Amino acid sequence: MFLSLLLTGSFLVSNAHAQELTTPEISVLGAGAGDFSGAPASTVIGGKKLQRQRQSTVGETLSHEAGVSSSQFGPNASRPVIRGQEGDRIRILQNGTGVLDASAASPDHAVAVDPLVVERFEIVRGAGALLYGSSVAGGAVNIVTNRIPEKRPDSFTGRAEVRGSSNEGGRSLGASVDAPIGSNWVLHADGAVRAADDYHVPGYARTQEERTREPLDPETKGRVYNTFNRTGTQSLGGSYVWDKGFVGTSFTNFETSYGSPPERDVHINLLQQRWDVSGEVRPDGWVKSVRAKNSYSHYKHDEMEGAELGTTFKNDGNETRVELRHRPTAGFTGTFGAQGTAFTFSAKGEESFLPSTRNESYSAFLFEERAEGTWRPSFALRTENAAVRSKSDPTFGAGQDKTFSGNSASVGLLYQFHPQYALVLTGAYTERAPNYQELFANGPHAATGIFERGDSSLRKERGQSLELSLRGDSSAGHKRVSVFVQDYRDYITLNPTGEAPDMDSGFDIYAFRATDARLYGFEFEDESSLGMALGGQWNMELKLDSLRGIDRRSGHSLPRISPVRASIGMVYKRDAWQADVQVQHAARQSDTAPGEEATAAYTLVNLGAEVPFAAFSAFGRVNNVFDAQARNHVSLKKDVAPLMGRSFVIGLQASF
Repeated sequence: MFLSLLLTGSFLVSNAHAQELTTPEISVLGAGAGDFSGAPASTVIGGKKLQRQRQSTVGETLSHEAGVSSSQFGPNASRPVIRGQEGDRIRILQNGTGVLDASAASPDHAVAVDPLVVERFEIVRGAGALLYGSSVAGGAVNIVTNRIPEKRPDSFTGRAEVRGSSNEGGRSLGASVDAPIGSNWVLHADGAVRAADDYHVPGYARTQEERTREPLDPETKGRVYNTFNRTGTQSLGGSYVWDKGFVGTSFTNFETSYGSPPERDVHINLLQQRWDVSGEVRPDGWVKSVRAKNSYSHYKHDEMEGAELGTTFKNDGNETRVELRHRPTAGFTGTFGAQGTAFTFSAKGEESFLPSTRNESYSAFLFEERAEGTWRPSFALRTENAAVRSKSDPTFGAGQDKTFSGNSASVGLLYQFHPQYALVLTGAYTERAPNYQELFANGPHAATGIFERGDSSLRKERGQSLELSLRGDSSAGHKRVSVFVQDYRDYITLNPTGEAPDMDSGFDIYAFRATDARLYGFEFEDESSLGMALGGQWNMELKLDSLRGIDRRSGHSLPRISPVRASIGMVYKRDAWQADVQVQHAARQSDTAPGEEATAAYTLVNLGAEVPFAAFSAFGRVNNVFDAQARNHVSLKKDVAPLMGRSFVIGLQASF
C-alpha cells in the first residue's frame, strides 16, 4: 500500500518540476514534447537506459518495464510476457518483420537476437499493435538495429562495448559501425560474441517442495547447472540513400550454444541465417511514403543429449510487408498496407512432439487518426487469412489442412485536456487463429517435462478489450497510468488432463483446450526529475503493475500470472558522470491455477555508476546487492532455476 501511494503521489508531485526536466529515454513512440500523435501506448527503450538494463536475452532486458515480465527459462532463453500474454500472442519483430525463429514454440528456444547489438526496443500495446498482426493480444516488441541504414551519416560513426560479470563468469564484446561511401552509399557492419558459465544463486537451486518430491544426491546448492552460453553474431548491410528515400539489404548470421537447466546433459545448438531487403520512397503527392520490406530466414537448432542428437527443429520462412502513409484526407492521416508470412516448421527426432507443418497468413491493415482540436479519434482495422497444413507422418497420422479467416478492429479517443496531459480510451475486438502447436502437438516435450496433446478442432480465439489511460509527455518527462480489461471466448490454454502419465516418457499428459478468460489490471510509470541537489541533477523512475487472470468457466486463476510488482529508481547526474540505485519488489503470488504452487515475494537492490574519460565511458554495476533468492512466477522452471544471485558487472563503452 505504501508503494502504491508513493507512486501515485509522484505522478502529481513531479509535475511541479516540469520546467527543470530533461528529455527522457523512454517516450511515446512518434511523440515529441506535448505531442500525443502516433501509435498509442507505445514505448521506446534506448540510450543510457538500455545500457543499464541490457541482459543476455530480450525477455530479461525488458522484464522490468511496467506490464512486461519474462518467460525466463534460465539465463539463455527468455521472451517478453506482456499483460499475461506470451508465446504466439506476443509478436517479436526485427526492424518491422517477424524474427522468424522458433522461440514461440517452446520456452527453452532462444530469440535469435543478441541485445548487445540492438539500438533500441519498441513496445507496442493497444490499437497500434494491430498494424503488426492479429496474434498480438498482449502487444508487439520491435527490435531495432541499423543493419539497413535509412540515413547517410556525415562521417564514419560507430559504437563498441565490452563487459564482464562475476556471477557466471560472463564476458561479451559487441561493435557496430556505419561508414558513408561517396555521396549516397552507406555501409553497415556489426557483430558480437558472448560467453558465460553456470550461474550461482543463494541457497538451493530447487525449492523445498521439489527437493522433497524428488530427492537428489548430491543436491544442487549455490549453483544452477547446465546454464552455460556461447554466442556469436555477425551482420553486414548497406543502403543507397537519397533525399526522397533509401533502398538496402543485409545478411545476418546468428549462432549460439547453451545449456537447458532442467536436464544436466541437454544443450541446444542454434543457427539462424537471415536476409533482409528494405526500402522507402517519399513522393510529393497524396502518398507521403511507401515502405517495403522482405525477410527470409533459415533457422535450425539441434537439441543434444550429451554427444547424441536428440531432436532437430527447423524453420525456413519468409515475410513481406508493404505499407503506405498518406497525407491528410478529410482530416485523417494514417497508414495502410499488406503483409504476407509463410514458413515451414519441422521437428525430427526421439522427442519430437510436433509434425512438420506449412504455415501461411496474408493480411491487410489500416490505421487512421484525425485531430479535432483537443480531441483525436482513431481507428485500426485488420483482416487476415491463415492456413496451417500438417504433413502425413507415421507418428502423427494423416496430414490435415486447417484454414481460418479473422477480422480485428479497434477504436480510440484521445482528449488532450492540458498541453502535457491526455486521457486515452481504447476499445478493440480481435480474432486469433490457433497455431500449429495448439492444433497438432502430440508427444513428449522434454523442455517442459509434459506430454502435449493438440486439438485440431480448436476454433479461433475472439477477444474484446477496453483500456483507459492517463498520459503525460513533454520535455518534463514521461508518465502513464493505465487500467484495462480483456475478455476472451475460446481462449486456448494448456491444461492437465488427469490421465495416467505417458507410458514411454513418464510425463503427465496436458492438452490444449478452449475456455473463456478474463485478464485485467493496471500499470503505472513515471520517469521525471526531482531537480538539482548536491551539485547535480536527480531523476526518478517509478513503476507499478498489477494483473489478474481468471478462467471464467471454472472460476480458477490462469497459470503463470505475474504478481504485483513495484520498482523505485534514482539516477544522479553531475557533469558527465552518473550513478543510480534501483529497488525492485515482487509481491507473493498466491492466486494460482490448479496444480500451480505459490511463489514467495522478493526484493532486489541494484547499484550502478558510469564515468566517462576521453572517448570512452567506463561503467560498473552490482546487481542483486544483498544476494536475495528470487523466483519468477511466470517461468515454467521457477522451481529449479531461480534468478541470478549477486553479480558485479564492469564494462567499457566507446562511441565514435
